[in-house]
Amino acid sequence: MLIADVAPLPLAAMQQSVGFVFALLLLAGNWLFGLEHLPESIPGWLIFLALASGVVQYALAFWFYLIGLQVLPAGTAAAILTLIPVFGVGGAMAFLGEELAPPQWLGCAIVIAAMIVMTSLVKKEKDEGATERSMDDRP
Repeated sequence: MLIADVAPLPLAAMQQSVGFVFALLLLAGNWLFGLEHLPESIPGWLIFLALASGVVQYALAFWFYLIGLQVLPAGTAAAILTLIPVFGVGGAMAFLGEELAPPQWLGCAIVIAAMIVMTSLVKKEKDEGATERSMDDRP
């Protein structure tokens, strides 16, 4: 079975499950060797927030990315991944009232500029390829 043959939702669920088992093994190992002290109790609302955070911020995002891979070329989808930090910073500004320092603004600008340049290069390459194919089709 190839990964490409698996629907996005089961694939995302498998990926999340493997990560969860790995995290549990690390926690158990740390606890057994005395490296981690488990809290006496954890409020239910905090467990809910942690689970909701994981689902919204990672599981849904990964699932949507896998759906996007079905309709976009892998190179385009990979390029979009470079915007994740920019959206993270934008979300922190919008929802948490964070303010950016000049180096952070510069970093965002570099990422966005690189994305624009890469997009224009890909578009140019596609246009040149289409022109060459149309010239090859002439009698």
